Amino acid sequence: MQRVWPRASAAAERLWSAANVKDMTDAQRRIEEHACRMNRRGIEAQPPNGPGVPQFEMASVSMRFFHRYNLTFRSLASISTTSSRCTDDISKSRGQKEAPQISDLALLNPEEVEQRKRLQGYITVDATTDISPVTGVPEEHVKERLVRIYEPAKNAMQSGTDNTGHWEMDFETRERWENPLMGWCSSGDPLSNMKIQFESKEDAIKYCEKNGWDWYVQESSFEKPFKPKSYGVNFSWNKRTRVSTK
Repeated sequence: MQRVWPRASAAAERLWSAANVKDMTDAQRRIEEHACRMNRRGIEAQPPNGPGVPQFEMASVSMRFFHRYNLTFRSLASISTTSSRCTDDISKSRGQKEAPQISDLALLNPEEVEQRKRLQGYITVDATTDISPVTGVPEEHVKERLVRIYEPAKNAMQSGTDNTGHWEMDFETRERWENPLMGWCSSGDPLSNMKIQFESKEDAIKYCEKNGWDWYVQESSFEKPFKPKSYGVNFSWNKRTRVSTK
């Protein structure tokens, strides 16, 4: 039996090669012919394992092997609608279009599709998110701090309006050491010099609530009214806007 199985598998592989097989019917016919030839040769051959082994053992093994392959090819012939053919032309294989991929949603039940859509959605939380327990900031710098949210003005060295229009936040001033004579001050507060910029007032409020800080908004108290003027106003005859030409 050890000599029959490799021979039978090699014969089946040779019969199923691309150079000989044109369709499933041709492959089935060639396998049946080869099985008959193997059967006749096995009956006439000597037993491979000595005189104690029957002479028809090799033929029966080959018949069982090819009968199994025969059933397999019959089932494939009933399923397949096209012939199997291999080619070495790479240009043709590149020009062929790939089969469209089927979405995995088409294979799911409606209940599974609804469950997957629910898992992909977001959960709306009405309460404010508080991350202060996991930030690592000491408790005395969370519950006892007051934050001022304001819109900074231009500094004395600034003539244009660049770097304005945003909102900032800073913390209240705690106890510190000052020396006005030399313009020196020091503080043990780690949050005294921290300033964060925001695009809007609402973003700054959300950031303070998320970190657990008390806050208040300092609105701009001075708004300079805009007065449209023209060059001719300086020479009005009935108003006190005339300037001397001397």
